[in-house]
Amino acid sequence: MSVGVGAGGRDDNQGGGRRAKSGELGDVAVGVDDKPGDRAAGGGVDRDGAGAGKVWLLARGASGDGNLEITATVPLLTGENVYDLALAHISAQSRASGEPDLLTAAPWSGEVFIRRYTGGLPPYPMVPQQRLAVPGAPRALAVADVNGDSWPDLLVAAREGHSLSLFLNTAGVLALGSQAPAGSSPRDVVSGDFDGDGDLDVATASFGAKLVRWYQNDGTGSFIPHDIDTTNQQEAYDLKAVDLDADGRLDLILAGRETRNAVWYRNR
Repeated sequence: MSVGVGAGGRDDNQGGGRRAKSGELGDVAVGVDDKPGDRAAGGGVDRDGAGAGKVWLLARGASGDGNLEITATVPLLTGENVYDLALAHISAQSRASGEPDLLTAAPWSGEVFIRRYTGGLPPYPMVPQQRLAVPGAPRALAVADVNGDSWPDLLVAAREGHSLSLFLNTAGVLALGSQAPAGSSPRDVVSGDFDGDGDLDVATASFGAKLVRWYQNDGTGSFIPHDIDTTNQQEAYDLKAVDLDADGRLDLILAGRETRNAVWYRNR
């Protein structure tokens, strides 16, 4: 992956809110709401653990206009402090039912919570069926089948561990497979086939190190790190993988916080 820096734009919103993520189903997304009156900058669950938030489940409406509608809310544990979340078919139960698991990253407790679909209201329980210990305060999640065994694996960026953890999925059971340095205070992780060899690679954005790094997958889930941007002093905060110039290769878009801009890393 050869990367060039494209045009960037200024973003005057300096809030540190948590974002919504699209799930595997395409017509489902999830977002995190605040306890009323306790909104953190930019939104999300309050950081001091004083109250419990909730996850919104959204789906495309029946009108066909493409708008998302709230279909249900899932209450979170008091002090769960979610910073990222995802929907994915991680467990064997999820694969059998066709309904995705709900994963939330809680850095203050050092865990990823995994909730399985129950079909009731709410469709996911407040108390997670699984709590996955993650070294170093999990900050961001990405789900990708990195070893080609048809089971989606879990990648976790840990902001205090300054690391990228890979949890390999064996028939629905996650276990820590490897850890790699990710620069100081990584804030996001994404996956995609950046080198066009047919397997899924990974990229991270590190706030403290002002660094974007991508990890080349050898096809088995072993990665070779490559630093993309080490000179522009971007306070890396949010990262997206998208083919911005429609050339068939995934690019990266980075949002900075105090740098108040967005940077396009063109894959060429």
